[in-house]
Amino acid sequence: MTDTSNKEIQSHYDFIVVGAGAAGSVLAAELSASGAQILVVESGGPDDAPTIANPSVWFYNVGGPLYCHLPVNPQPQLNNRTFNMALGHVLGGGSSINAMVWTRGMQRDYDGWAKNGAEGWAFADGPIHIRRPKNPHPTAPAFIDAAREMGMPILDDVNGPMVPGAGYINMNIAADGTRVSAARAFLRPALAKPNLTLLLNTAVVKLNFKGIRCAGVRINTGAEVRDIAAGNEVILTAGSINSPKRRPRFQGYAARSLPRCLRASEAVEAEAYLSSGPPGDPESDIDINLVFEQLPVVTPEAAARFDAPPEDVFTIAPAFVQLTSRGTVRLASNNFQDAAVIDGNYLRTDRDFAAIVREIEIMPGPKATAGEIRELARLGSASFGHAVGTCKMGVDKLAVVDPQLRVHGLTGLRVADASIMPRIITGPTNAPTHMIAGRAARLILGENTHYAERRVSV
Repeated sequence: MTDTSNKEIQSHYDFIVVGAGAAGSVLAAELSASGAQILVVESGGPDDAPTIANPSVWFYNVGGPLYCHLPVNPQPQLNNRTFNMALGHVLGGGSSINAMVWTRGMQRDYDGWAKNGAEGWAFADGPIHIRRPKNPHPTAPAFIDAAREMGMPILDDVNGPMVPGAGYINMNIAADGTRVSAARAFLRPALAKPNLTLLLNTAVVKLNFKGIRCAGVRINTGAEVRDIAAGNEVILTAGSINSPKRRPRFQGYAARSLPRCLRASEAVEAEAYLSSGPPGDPESDIDINLVFEQLPVVTPEAAARFDAPPEDVFTIAPAFVQLTSRGTVRLASNNFQDAAVIDGNYLRTDRDFAAIVREIEIMPGPKATAGEIRELARLGSASFGHAVGTCKMGVDKLAVVDPQLRVHGLTGLRVADASIMPRIITGPTNAPTHMIAGRAARLILGENTHYAERRVSV
């Protein structure tokens, strides 16, 4: 399927972008401004579902037809429960179906990347500029008032100094009240350019190589299988689960994703950041994110054990945002249609489990025994998704790409999505994924200056 401009599919492009989620949408749009011929291949369909544009009903996307439905292996630390990894399967990817939380992360996150071999990726090298939302739901200021009563500092902007405290969440919602996904903000406006082509409902079967150079891709449109050549580069932006599936000689790499105590519900507008360490300990870093949600939500197992909550309540979902447990993503077979084998390995370390327990203890409510709190931690924990690190950036033996996002040992192939993060940021990964894609475009065009010198306007 072609884009709405019905451009004829060529046999050769300058750059081929695999995946039109948050990263691919930004990257393709930025590259197209250079005049280079760009092909974007997306396995999902169009982003025209009403649950995408309307922020107030985003939760209907959870587990629906716009999800990938990739199961996580049963987790021993969570009483052998299993659930699906949260991944979008639609134009715009997760940015089209998520809760629109726009979190930049902390300076320490990016400085840590640079310190450990990702030169050029420190906080000062490329911050993301954002703003706070307007007209919050009345329960959001009530949450902030409660945080104040508990002695938490109140932050004017949680993306400002990124210190412990509570405040309103920044959200990517337009002035007219609609979602601002990466596809709608970046890719859609650029599709009017003659040099940018989008293929939807199309799978990349394999990467084609000439020696160590990635020379193009083989695609399956449903109607035909064909090879398309890339004159310069192929860039993988298929996300932390699917980008490593397409990398040659894949053996399985560490995946890091955010566990949470209670599953998502409706739009979220307030949150708090704090430490699970001893109160007043200056050495304790922020590792807890209390997310205020405006629906009762609970895993089926926790509801069966502790009773389901009534309908007219809200949820405070404590997220552990600096975990030490590491999972894996591995190939199930050499068939591209087979889903990757995902082992989240959630709460594997004693530190992670203790932090989740501490998060539950912070919440006000009926008294519970220590045993009941530990039981809730195992029965109520699920995942926000946000997997990173499967194509780690760096120069050590586990690194898949270098600081210029080029795959080690190969030419003509880069990865530019959340999978390259050496360590997860302190929060959701949507905003930094936009940043990674924008920076990738500058890196690519910086090495191909004959494209960067010419611009294309609509």
